[in-house]
Amino acid sequence: MNICKNSKINSSQIFKVSALGLIDRIKNLEQYAIQVSKIAYQDEKRAQNLENLLDNQDNLVQDIYSIISLKNKIKRYNEVVGVLIKMITEYEEICISYQELYQEQKQILSKLSINKEIFNRCKILFVQIQKYFFNSQSLIHILQKQIM
Repeated sequence: MNICKNSKINSSQIFKVSALGLIDRIKNLEQYAIQVSKIAYQDEKRAQNLENLLDNQDNLVQDIYSIISLKNKIKRYNEVVGVLIKMITEYEEICISYQELYQEQKQILSKLSINKEIFNRCKILFVQIQKYFFNSQSLIHILQKQIM
């Protein structure tokens, strides 16, 4: 009986460590998404400044090369945002798996207390990831309009 309790505690601890690792990964992804968003916003401002320079410069060919370069840069940022969206989707699936595991452990370990704060943090981070996901989609839409 005592070995069974230790086994349950160890699996619970392993689960908690895994969940904390996931939370750290999600936080890192969130920070990376924020940085990419800021960079894309700065590049959007640079694109606007380049359009203003076109009116004032004599060398049209050089200006066109700058715009093409900026357009390619925005395209690369769109690709990064696409990868981030895919990663967020994968992390969402991982969160769902962890939630299912939590429900199973809750039934098996009904007499043991499970740290619900970890899952509340996951839920909060999941909501934040969804917010950044929709913000990223809006950013992609804005950037695509500017490219065209």
